[in-house]
Amino acid sequence: MPKQRRRKQRAAREREREAERHRPGAGRWEVRYSGLDETAWRTEARRLITEEGVSSEDLRLDMLCGRGDHPTAYRASVFVPHAGEARDAGDA
Repeated sequence: MPKQRRRKQRAAREREREAERHRPGAGRWEVRYSGLDETAWRTEARRLITEEGVSSEDLRLDMLCGRGDHPTAYRASVFVPHAGEARDAGDA
């Protein structure tokens, strides 16, 4: 297909940038919601995106599947970069 190679290369570069941004030591995942209510979990995720301006790349939504007597739990986390990461390149 025409331009398929270019599209795949662009996707690969985007994945590399994402991996570099969220590499170990670059920041931490801060839990913003943890509970058993799926509706509240989805509402909190929408609120984080709309009201707090969290990008979808910096939002992690986890569904911890329960079995037997353990109910399904839900967790929403936001990536918080370390303060030192916000420097300009000229500061180094």
